[in-house]
Amino acid sequence: MTILEELVLKLKDTNSQEIHLQTNGIIRGFNEDGWTVHGSFKEDPQSLIEKCQIECIKMNLRLDPVSPECSGTLMSHGIRFYIAIPPLVRGYPMIAIRKQQLDQIRLEDFDIEARDLKHLILSLQSYSNFFIFGPTGSGKTSFMTSLLKKVPVNEKVLIIEDQDEIPIHEPHWDKFYVTRADQDHEGEVDWMMALKASLRVRPNRIVLAELRLKDMEILEKAIHLGFQSVFATFHANSLEDARCQLEKVGIDAHSSIIMVGMRPRVNLKPSIYIPNLID
Repeated sequence: MTILEELVLKLKDTNSQEIHLQTNGIIRGFNEDGWTVHGSFKEDPQSLIEKCQIECIKMNLRLDPVSPECSGTLMSHGIRFYIAIPPLVRGYPMIAIRKQQLDQIRLEDFDIEARDLKHLILSLQSYSNFFIFGPTGSGKTSFMTSLLKKVPVNEKVLIIEDQDEIPIHEPHWDKFYVTRADQDHEGEVDWMMALKASLRVRPNRIVLAELRLKDMEILEKAIHLGFQSVFATFHANSLEDARCQLEKVGIDAHSSIIMVGMRPRVNLKPSIYIPNLID
């Protein structure tokens, strides 16, 4: 059994939403009642780090001292994971896993006003661009997935992401992957390469998932490449932060773009707001 499989088993046995292996070797789980200790690893930290690296190699992910973190999805379990090793951490590797039941989630599962929900559906039908922002763990990917379920079934959607997270809801949808170069500096696919390739596929809508600050310029290019609708998720701790990021790459955040903000999660039900309606 691999380390990730051990932690997935711990997640299920303890009915937790998240399981974290801390750098001191302690395993903690989180659910509605808060954080609880669920044991510890007695194995040598270096041995555990090497096992993590082997697991990542099998998933075609890089994890080494030069690139000391990686994340991904165990699709067979519906689990999202994150691993960090030295020099980013000291001691045991830091591992976090959490449930991600994206196939079952619906727009109605979010804390959203009825008028906002109606506005979203109408905007979707008129091919608006949707930019979803929020802090880490606020539910951006979950909300994106639920929103895409409302896309008409005859339309083609192309998803571009660097981790295999957003489900493909229809057989005629497809996906490109952004990948970092390996240790031999080979195999890199950047956002621009994937975006250009998507033009040949001619999707009705394109999804740019989990954009980092350094990649935000790709949003401005995507808007002007002729796609009927552009969806994107990116990290921002506030509306002001989101607008600042967009304006730095030449995008008017006050325009017809539908901005969807995810509030910091205070319980297990994600909460959203639409600045366009409350400005």
